[in-house]
Amino acid sequence: EWAQALALFRGLRAAGGATSAAVWNAALSAAGAGGQFEEASTLLAEMRAAGFEPGLRALNAVLRAAESAGEGEAAMELLSAMRPGAEPDAASYAYVVGALGRQGRAELALGVWGAMLDEGVRADARSFAAL
Repeated sequence: EWAQALALFRGLRAAGGATSAAVWNAALSAAGAGGQFEEASTLLAEMRAAGFEPGLRALNAVLRAAESAGEGEAAMELLSAMRPGAEPDAASYAYVVGALGRQGRAELALGVWGAMLDEGVRADARSFAAL
């Protein structure tokens, strides 16, 4: 399913049709849902090169892929680089906590959780589940 969505995006882009942030967000969401971290990272770089600044939805899609792939360090780097431009939400932090948890880095994951609370981001069901 995600692979078909990305193939459609690649075809649309080759035809000059990837001309809005919404189209890029859809492609990133597909990569995120499929847990395709490398693909999501590549798309994020291509999005920026095409002149689109990724918003929270796009960045969370990459964080979701990072969580699925257990890419804790990369997730932390992306979370740190979100500002300015996008303010991390509970899902952003949950993806990072989940990625770190997949690596067995519980103490660091708890530190990220604490940073979320210190930033005034309210925990939701998704973020609690990541713990």
